[in-house]
Amino acid sequence: MSTTILEARHLSKRFSMGERTIRVLNDVSLQIRAGEILVISGPSGAGKSTLLHLLGLLDRPTVGDVFLNGEDVSQLSGRRQARLRNEHIGFIFQFYHLLPELNALENVFLPRMIQSGPLRWWRKKKQIREQAQEMLVRVGLGDRMTHRPSQLSGGERQRVAVARALINEPRIALCDEPTGNLDRENSQAIQELLWDLNTSFGQTFVIVTHDEALTRSGHRNLHMVDGQIVEESVQTGASEGTGGDEE
Repeated sequence: MSTTILEARHLSKRFSMGERTIRVLNDVSLQIRAGEILVISGPSGAGKSTLLHLLGLLDRPTVGDVFLNGEDVSQLSGRRQARLRNEHIGFIFQFYHLLPELNALENVFLPRMIQSGPLRWWRKKKQIREQAQEMLVRVGLGDRMTHRPSQLSGGERQRVAVARALINEPRIALCDEPTGNLDRENSQAIQELLWDLNTSFGQTFVIVTHDEALTRSGHRNLHMVDGQIVEESVQTGASEGTGGDEE
């Protein structure tokens, strides 16, 4: 059985709007195992992105707990959560969130620079740049390293975002509509890239999406409606958790 990397236990999230209380997430529990591609689908407003933000420690649950590598991390300080995000979790968003003043290479090595701190960064600068270059080659952008985001296509920007998410070798990458801003051709290319990274390196992905092609191709699919998981399916023929460690 594959190792559980990330676990949610009875997560609920509520927001107050004046006298109204809106429940976005309602008692959601799940486990994410090493080496799997877990796809979370459902209609708009189902709570998919909220769940992803809670799993990634970008927000705190109203009720419930998140466990990362077996540790309850829900109530840690903001500083400690930020360090855990940097070290263990990669993020890929629909709109890339690249820094426009930095080129592709600089955008990719930025998380490693933050992780290293000023002194270690200057000692390890050459090595870190080489690692970022290797990541860009891996995602097919070896010839675009010095281009800024405005000089890249949407598909190329998302490839930079993928490289940036994986530069710190996170145990898990959380993807919020990674193909939602792309045309059909680039969507297919990004899907093939993510699946290749999973197959070749055992990278674990959690993908929130409306893209039916992604939904059909994951190892597992969770379908959400009204803040709850209403259905779970395992894709026939998909090798679940093949890249992960065995217990």
